[in-house]
Amino acid sequence: MLKIIQINFNDYCSAQNNTTNILKLLNHDFDIISISEIWNYNLSKLQHTNNYKLFSPLALKSISFNQLTTALLIKKSIVKKYKLNQESRPFLYKNPLQYRNCYLTGPNIEICSVYLPAGSPKQRSKENALKKITNFFLGNKVKILLGDTNCDAESFFSEYQRDFSSQYDCDRLRSKWKNVIDKYSAWNIAEISKGNKITLPKCGTHIDHILTNQQVIEAIHENFIESDHKAVIAKVLIEE
Repeated sequence: MLKIIQINFNDYCSAQNNTTNILKLLNHDFDIISISEIWNYNLSKLQHTNNYKLFSPLALKSISFNQLTTALLIKKSIVKKYKLNQESRPFLYKNPLQYRNCYLTGPNIEICSVYLPAGSPKQRSKENALKKITNFFLGNKVKILLGDTNCDAESFFSEYQRDFSSQYDCDRLRSKWKNVIDKYSAWNIAEISKGNKITLPKCGTHIDHILTNQQVIEAIHENFIESDHKAVIAKVLIEE
């Protein structure tokens, strides 16, 4: 069984706060840690942990300017067990958001951490990203997708429907996205769910996710670190 956490660092990105948050995450014995909204210049703080291996989309490209991104910390024993490797081609390949997602694969497993910034799907980048995510669960492999999508199945599509390529595409993608959340969200499919569904209380939205096609024993939404997002924590039973 894997103990997994998805957490958004949000605006608490100073060196002091990030270090405190990172240490707290490492001290709770998670198997997989997915972090959204971490600054690229803070990734160095994650590189020298004894039991974890760091994966980041920015490892694929040298970026000199400050950028919010995502990162995965996975126990070295899990990396070895599932023979995980970071794909050289980003999950959202040729998308303006391609360096805000981290994609790992093994012989029988795929793990992806995504961060989709808030706002409308300008230049179709977010619309295309959501289309790619809705197709992630095709096939027979173990699938785990984590992250902050900034996309509530109801409010996002209502607020930005004029920004989609067409009303038809908006309605079709909304239906597919809602189906993915209903079918694969750890919160929705867990045998036990604790807390409430909302992960961004100030907006009343459910935008932070652990999505999987595996059995979820327990899912929790809680205030784990100093952030305006709640952490999503799940115990996932992997079919061997």
